[in-house]
Amino acid sequence: MVKKRSPWLGSKVTNEIWAALNTHSVTLPAEATWRDVISDVAGDLDRVWCQRNEFQTVIEEVFMSYPLGRVLVTLCGFGSRTGAWTLAEIGDRTGRYRITACVLRRVSPVDW
Repeated sequence: MVKKRSPWLGSKVTNEIWAALNTHSVTLPAEATWRDVISDVAGDLDRVWCQRNEFQTVIEEVFMSYPLGRVLVTLCGFGSRTGAWTLAEIGDRTGRYRITACVLRRVSPVDW
């Protein structure tokens, strides 16, 4: 059903599952319950997918409005998701570099 290197074919898999369920002719005692459970899970998946897309848009807008975001996007392999994740995990740490510069002034042989 899902070809190699194509993991995002959720709609194709869902359609094939529904087609297989519609051709099913044997009735089991718990079939109605399973049908309801599968329908609920499929509906939940649709809602989660829509929320994920909405969050991606919001994350991209917020990340690109941040001054360091525009810099991180220029790095190879950094998009809005990776950049936002990096900023969330590491932070911008702008104060760290000022302290490092002060320490290097005392250690460095170069007169600043």
